[in-house]
Amino acid sequence: MGKRQIAAQETRQNLVDSAKKLILTRGFDNFNVSDITEEAGVAKGSFYTYFKHKDDIINEVTHQSIYPLRSESLSLEGCLVEKLSHYLKEAMSQIVEYGLTSAQNWLRLGMEPGNVCVLNKMLLDMHVVKEILESGVQTGELSSKTQSTHFNIVLLPNSTALSSHGVFQMARSLL
Repeated sequence: MGKRQIAAQETRQNLVDSAKKLILTRGFDNFNVSDITEEAGVAKGSFYTYFKHKDDIINEVTHQSIYPLRSESLSLEGCLVEKLSHYLKEAMSQIVEYGLTSAQNWLRLGMEPGNVCVLNKMLLDMHVVKEILESGVQTGELSSKTQSTHFNIVLLPNSTALSSHGVFQMARSLL
């Protein structure tokens, strides 16, 4: 990889890190593209080299927080319950990190028709839970005859943030 490509990756990541910092300090609605580029110390045009809209960079912040957690949860040496519990607890710790106001904004945005940013987050969460459940089928911990009440033991204590995402319906549809 050449120097320009490395510099481009660093600039892009700097923008993402700046957006995350602004989300944490101001919430979703209280910053714009100019604030992100100012925080990153780059020209406003640099933003549009990597992202079309503010929602695109918020999606990237989301992806960068979920994918490491996904890999970590799937690679745990424990059983299905431990993997699923780990993912749900860590996902909720991210809500704590971002703050209640940000979580409320996230859910509010999710109710707006056509909000791709929040829809992508919900789909990512459901996809990761589905992957964990499928890993349980592969290891023989689950079968098509597994009762949905078994999921309630894991999901109910950990479901505050994810219940609006339809995780319960998705888990039941897999069984």
